[in-house]
Amino acid sequence: MRWAQARNIDVILVTELTRWGTSTGTTMPHQELLTESQRLSLQAPASDERGMVRHYTLSSEDLALIHRRRGDPNRLGFALICSTPKS
Repeated sequence: MRWAQARNIDVILVTELTRWGTSTGTTMPHQELLTESQRLSLQAPASDERGMVRHYTLSSEDLALIHRRRGDPNRLGFALICSTPKS
């Protein structure tokens, strides 16, 4: 994190967690929070116009946050994070 702060990096996107975790290879048990049908409905892309606008349009607040980032690469990365589907 200090490395990112020293270089004025606003966003760090972690894409792979294979090196993190316990050394024994065991994982913590987890509780299922959603039913299968709930999970499928969240993963299905919006198909109607209202749903697409709601889920895939950046708001003026999102755009203001994006423009506050330093440098084009950081703004692009932050915009991608903001543009993930919203529930």
